[in-house]
Amino acid sequence: FVLFVFSVLLYLFFQKYSLFFILFFEKEMKHSLVVLVVIFLSLFFVFCTETKNDNHVMVLTDSTIEGIIRNNDVVLVNFYAPWCGHCKELEPEYEKAALTLSKQNSSIIISKIDGTIETKSADKYEINEFPTIKIFSYGKIEEYDGERDSSSLLKWISKHSLPPYKIISNEIEYYIFKERNEVCVIGFLSPTLNIKEYKIFLKTANIIIDVEFGIILDFELTKKIEKTINSFPTV
Repeated sequence: FVLFVFSVLLYLFFQKYSLFFILFFEKEMKHSLVVLVVIFLSLFFVFCTETKNDNHVMVLTDSTIEGIIRNNDVVLVNFYAPWCGHCKELEPEYEKAALTLSKQNSSIIISKIDGTIETKSADKYEINEFPTIKIFSYGKIEEYDGERDSSSLLKWISKHSLPPYKIISNEIEYYIFKERNEVCVIGFLSPTLNIKEYKIFLKTANIIIDVEFGIILDFELTKKIEKTINSFPTV
């Protein structure tokens, strides 16, 4: 709708002032047309690829879902169909859960995607029925199979949105972590958190589930407890 209004206004503008520009600014007009075309195409791209929000629920598409999952630690996605009765019953409860997390300033992304339109994503994640809720949590994918009410959803999200490692922030936590675990893995990562290093560590922690993983990002803490470490990452 916005693009339509913009196009109409642009057309009316040229209808009214095109003769004036041609007579007095013929050379400049050519340049102006190029600029206007570039601006119009840029606006078109922005409006077409923009991720929208609907009552604290992010609306995803085939072109946005992968980026959202990749750039956020925890993303909940509701694959729904507009005609589905169960989906309609779930919608207010799903929005209620999203509102609760929003009030808590949670970093968890609550989203939905129309599986009947965005079929590429539905096929990729093997969606066979609607609604299907999946959580993408620290590199793992799990499907929700609980009751379709906000309270049950929030409890499940809380349980399945924990990282597969413990963040160690001081010396006491470090020694307690080592003491409690006969075998453990501690990653001393760069304080600036190199994404590539982090993804490798995260993938490893998700695979080796019977070993506790810890992570330290504090350079000063690293120097205190492990004086031999001179470079990052060190495991």
